Amino acid sequence: MTNREIKFRAWNKKRKVLAASFSMKEIYDLNNGSIIKNKPLDDYQNYVVMQYTGLKDKNGKEIYEGDVVRETEEGFPEDILGTYVIEYEGNGFWPKDRDNESGFSTNGYGTEFEVIGNIYEHSHLLDHDPQV
Repeated sequence: MTNREIKFRAWNKKRKVLAASFSMKEIYDLNNGSIIKNKPLDDYQNYVVMQYTGLKDKNGKEIYEGDVVRETEEGFPEDILGTYVIEYEGNGFWPKDRDNESGFSTNGYGTEFEVIGNIYEHSHLLDHDPQV
């Protein structure tokens, strides 16, 4: 059994901002970084809750459901292999491209992934065609 922290963040649909990040222990206000203890999200239906995948990108940034990630060849960040949004489907988190196809490049080389935004604030990032 692995020991991992279950974490979430929430997108406020009304205010159009990432409003909170929380674990099973604490809720954080993403706007000012303060800890809000024992306070549930107000008006739950106005939030989209996204779970932490347990993975980090090449810069050590946590990857959440709804994040837009860019795949590049290791050592060649200018060679973009694909741009994906992370979605939960079936039994895990999967990268989906703009055509809703799953998967990362499998060219046999090492690849790196970088969070470049999230689908709510940066959906235009999925319009990028990979350079092949």
